[in-house]
Amino acid sequence: MPYSILIMMRQLTLLFVCIFCLGQISKAQFYYPNTKTVDSSDTWHNVTVKDPYRWLENLKQSEVVDWFKVQAKFTDSILSKLSYTNILFNELAELDIAQPEQKGGVKRIGNSIIYGQVKSGESKLKIYRQFDNGASPKVIASPDMWGDNYNIRSYDIDPSEKYMAIYALEGGKEINHVKIYSILEDKILPDKIEGSYKGFMNNQNGVLYYVQRPTYDPHEMYSHNDEIFRTHAIGTDSASDKVITSKHTNLEIMNFSDGRYLWEIKTFEGCNYEFAMVVPDEVWYRNPAANTKWQKLFHSQDQVYSFNYYNNKLYYPTYKNAPNGKLNVLDLNNPSAASKTILTEQTDPLDEGAITQTKNYLIVPFIKNGISTYSKFIYLPTNKITSSPFKENTARIRYIRNKIKNDSLLIVRESWINFPQVTNAHIGSNKETASKYYLNNSVPFADDLMAEEIEIASYDGTLIPLTIIRRKDLKLNGKNIAILNGYGAYGTSMTPQFTQTHALLANKGVIVCIAHVRGGGEKGDNWHVGGTKQSKPNTWKDFISCAEYLISKGYTTSTHLACEGGSAGGILIGRAITERPDLWACAVSEAGVMNVLRYEYSTGGKTQAADFGTVDNINDFFSMMESDGVLHVQKGVNYPAMLVVTGWDDQRVNCWQGGKFAAATQSASSSGKPVLLKVNFKGGHNGDATDKQASLKEQAAKYAFVLWQCGFDKVNKYN
Repeated sequence: MPYSILIMMRQLTLLFVCIFCLGQISKAQFYYPNTKTVDSSDTWHNVTVKDPYRWLENLKQSEVVDWFKVQAKFTDSILSKLSYTNILFNELAELDIAQPEQKGGVKRIGNSIIYGQVKSGESKLKIYRQFDNGASPKVIASPDMWGDNYNIRSYDIDPSEKYMAIYALEGGKEINHVKIYSILEDKILPDKIEGSYKGFMNNQNGVLYYVQRPTYDPHEMYSHNDEIFRTHAIGTDSASDKVITSKHTNLEIMNFSDGRYLWEIKTFEGCNYEFAMVVPDEVWYRNPAANTKWQKLFHSQDQVYSFNYYNNKLYYPTYKNAPNGKLNVLDLNNPSAASKTILTEQTDPLDEGAITQTKNYLIVPFIKNGISTYSKFIYLPTNKITSSPFKENTARIRYIRNKIKNDSLLIVRESWINFPQVTNAHIGSNKETASKYYLNNSVPFADDLMAEEIEIASYDGTLIPLTIIRRKDLKLNGKNIAILNGYGAYGTSMTPQFTQTHALLANKGVIVCIAHVRGGGEKGDNWHVGGTKQSKPNTWKDFISCAEYLISKGYTTSTHLACEGGSAGGILIGRAITERPDLWACAVSEAGVMNVLRYEYSTGGKTQAADFGTVDNINDFFSMMESDGVLHVQKGVNYPAMLVVTGWDDQRVNCWQGGKFAAATQSASSSGKPVLLKVNFKGGHNGDATDKQASLKEQAAKYAFVLWQCGFDKVNKYN
């Protein structure tokens, strides 16, 4: 009998058993969908690695599609019966109402403002334009202009302020489908491009650029070397679009075999040069009027990841011989000359992702353990450095420019436990005014919550920053659910930001914790390097140490402790639960890398080699084996309950990564606790992409599962 028919027959039996068991859900025995194994293996460096679930990697094969569908139905049949799901969804919806119809991306253009908004009663973002003399705002773009399963992602405005590029995504596919809006004519133009929109060419008016891929199927591998970058002049036929970079025109930058690839081309108004950002850490440049060939400007060892442009100079952070970062300036009139350091390395790491430029200033913020400490304001005409004229007294402060043509700012103050607070300001004055576009409401129960920022000793004595979000009246008797969240990759810092679900859970007495483990950037570049390749075990060992601390101090116990992570944080989750399964009642992985040894055989290829390594290198190979969650699943171990979430159209982390881990643990675990595979067939890397309501429902179901498995009915209760 064909395998797909066997699956369908077993599916009917499974659904009946599941519904029956949910009547006595605390005692349920879980009969998972049948999963075959195959005789498959790889041999690297004289080591043979068996891979019995290799067949799940073929996402185009019908039996694989059927397997994921049966797993998804099995999971949905359980999650939909949890009483907490509807309760959490309704409470999240109520909390969402506390921030009614917030406007985002507000830009003033002439006699109008343009912004994005999700109105009450609606579930998708639309783009609006409000004229100063108009009675009501006008919708200039809505998702249905693209199709049923589309969501507007964002918009850009070209340097002349005559055009807008509004782009949308289809489901979870990360392809920017763009429509051009004429600001002067107040209408959508007929321009069409065959590719994924990247941005405007800021050194030209009315010209955008895009990338064409060999395939747009998220389940097909392709080489970034085969991508073609083109420009499109608005108002012209796309047949005349110009190739600006491809392997046929620029082999020097489209012929990498080690994971490097061209990600974007940056341009600046008034600058003759174009800059190519090559992932992970190179910058190339050219003057297209003189030479179309690219030359390397910053090498990998220069450790330059971003820069700003002013008056033919580049201002850039570098971590070369400066783990906390320093700021250099390079004069493009003589790019081969040595650069000059204008801001030396500080005791706190600079917050590179939050650097902001206005007409005359470059604002460089600093952090300590992920928390904002202070900012330096650099007056670009003279490079004079001063402290911020504004109060910097919150967990995180961000300066967002309104326009590059003036020194006005939005100041966003963020915390873990309350909505962001936004004000208007202008550099040169320390006066702040309330924004009429952003409502500074407060979370109704914010005064009952607190965030502790502490450091705990890891297994090797290294101090690990740990954030603990909880009620002020929390009882430290171990009878509380705690959720430990972590990431630890790419030098990304987990900085304070308000999350509705975390605040809502904290108000119920759940302790929400963020472990700032090595691999992130909370303590500078050394902190990042300390969680990569051969040092990757530090990431999950730091995480385990944080869990042990929470238990030892009476916050929780192992019967009430959950762990959560996603994307590259899947490595952390996979190894934390396979190394210390006894620590956890429940684990959640979302779009997680669980089978790192096979990652470079996915659509991502070797693009993550800088952090993960590559199997071609013997040292990397053994560290990748150690980091691989699937390889460390052992038969007969009492594993915690698991919810493994994947997106069918996820091109960054293919859904077979989570599928193989779920299959292995379903077969191996002897605890009797559920191992569920949640598949978002209309989603990608960031979960269910249907609309806002679907996203809230997904969050509610996820945390309902956590509350169920962590014994919410047996813990302390708070008003």
